Amino acid sequence: MEVTMAEPDGVLTERDVDMAALYDMLRRCKASAEEIVAKMLAIKKEAEPKSELREVVTQILLNFVTLRQVNRSILLEEDRVKAETERAKAPVELTTLQLHNLMYEKNHYVKALKACKEFRTKYPSIELIPEEEFIRDAPEDIKRSICRLIEHMI
Repeated sequence: MEVTMAEPDGVLTERDVDMAALYDMLRRCKASAEEIVAKMLAIKKEAEPKSELREVVTQILLNFVTLRQVNRSILLEEDRVKAETERAKAPVELTTLQLHNLMYEKNHYVKALKACKEFRTKYPSIELIPEEEFIRDAPEDIKRSICRLIEHMI
């Protein structure tokens, strides 16, 4: 297992953990524990001295310590991967939320336009005059404000 803990300035970097090696060590610990348990059972069946049993118990306890260390390394790596995934998901979720907000806003405007188009007035027969004719016949102050508005839109 390779773990890069610090750079020259003392800042922790992303861990380079070989998960295959960790899982391989986990399998070896399991196999070793099974062998030790088999030895323990054989010692008990054959009624051998307790000193041999103590030795085997010490071996299995050391094996459990190794097992816990490997398990902790795997869990830490999983936590790191989960955190990295969350960091990567955050911009996607933000963009998705913005998209949903824009779609909601668009639907609101579409409904407002539909309501305006379907609005029935008391005077349905009044026709609007063309824009050019209105500008031509409008008073000077209205013409100036229209010109400013057109310049602003450009």
